[in-house]
Amino acid sequence: MSAAGPDELRRDGGGAVSDGAAPAAPEGGLPEETAVGRHLAAFLGADHVAVVLSAGPGFEGVLRGSSPPLLALLDMVGSVGEGPTTEVLRSGRGVVVPDLGAETDRWPLLLAAHRVPEAVRCLAVLPLDGGLRPPEDVLAGPGRPDEVVGLLLLAGRSLLPMPPAALAAAVRGAALLAAMVLARAEEAVHGGLDLDLLLDPRADVLPRALGVLAERVGLSAGDARRHLQALAFGAGVTVHEAALRLLADGG
Repeated sequence: MSAAGPDELRRDGGGAVSDGAAPAAPEGGLPEETAVGRHLAAFLGADHVAVVLSAGPGFEGVLRGSSPPLLALLDMVGSVGEGPTTEVLRSGRGVVVPDLGAETDRWPLLLAAHRVPEAVRCLAVLPLDGGLRPPEDVLAGPGRPDEVVGLLLLAGRSLLPMPPAALAAAVRGAALLAAMVLARAEEAVHGGLDLDLLLDPRADVLPRALGVLAERVGLSAGDARRHLQALAFGAGVTVHEAALRLLADGG
């Protein structure tokens, strides 16, 4: 397998993405970033892909077309505030996990609270930080959390072990996605784009519920998450279901 260059990863049936302009959504409503992620996933033999936008600890949005098993994982991580995606956001370094369900020492809260879907136990999470670095630096070098604008998630039984050429392709893909996300942000700043139109509404429930609790009860983000967990436990439902109930009650 040879590493795919950025030009190879620009196309997925929706046309090429130019360097100088923000990418548009192709026909069918899929953001170009998701199309690039799917192309990369197919190249690497991954079964599932998700692209996440991040504007710091207070906001993360999942792009339309991301895989449902990864949406479920992101919801689980959000419910406990611990997991591979939060680790990447905080450290600025990527993680490659051969068996997420076996990482009880690394993410005990996540695995105590949730059963990880089989489809995403084999997982890679790479930061979108706008810089093309050697693959080994992305996983083990000095992180740049302040520069992370999103995440690329890849999952699948045949994804790992990832040969060096495949890891290099993944890093190149993440660098391209970072450039695309930065172009989106620039367009949004100048009023030409509503970022909400790119986000998957299936992934919006938990952040909205936590925001409601923070505003309605005056809780910090951490306290709002713990309050929602207590509501879920008391009602005997999942955190996602508790969030849905909270929003239905006037959130």
